[in-house]
Amino acid sequence: MRLGWTEILVVLAVVLLLFGSTRLPALGKALGKSLRNFKQGMSGADDDDKGDGDAALTAKASPPAEQGQNKGGDSPV
Repeated sequence: MRLGWTEILVVLAVVLLLFGSTRLPALGKALGKSLRNFKQGMSGADDDDKGDGDAALTAKASPPAEQGQNKGGDSPV
């Protein structure tokens, strides 16, 4: 199913009526940022597959913090 120019104009007119001319630039900007972040995330996922697979394994983890013994008998909440 193909969209012709008439259908595209109708959709744009409906969007303009729903959101108004003042909110359309903000919506376009937000949509552009979302698409850019999505593309970066997708390319980052591809880079993770090709890159250092052992980087997470070789990273040093901080030792767990020592917890003092509770002498009062009450457990902290």
